[in-house]
This record gives sequence, C-alpha cells and structure tokens, in this order.
Amino acid sequence: MNKVERETIDAWIDDIKVVLQEKHEFLSVVEMVNVLNSLKHDIETI
Repeated sequence: MNKVERETIDAWIDDIKVVLQEKHEFLSVVEMVNVLNSLKHDIETI
C-alpha cells in the first residue's frame, strides 16, 4: 500500500468515525461493532 492509498483509507476511517459518533444514539453497541468489523475486513482485503 502506497502513501496515497494509506492517506485515502485514513480519511475514510475518519469520516466513518464522525458518522458513528453522530449516530451512536441510533445504533446499538452490537450494530457498531458489526460495522467496525466489516470495515476492518474490507481494509484487510485492500
């Protein structure tokens, strides 16, 4: 993974964190964990 790809992924992660923080009252802990695990899997396959 080159620097540009890593920076892009980091920006996506930051965006996702913001959305999860804004929506945390609508998501259960299990739902947030599922979202994060899915993202982790997606990132690992990149």
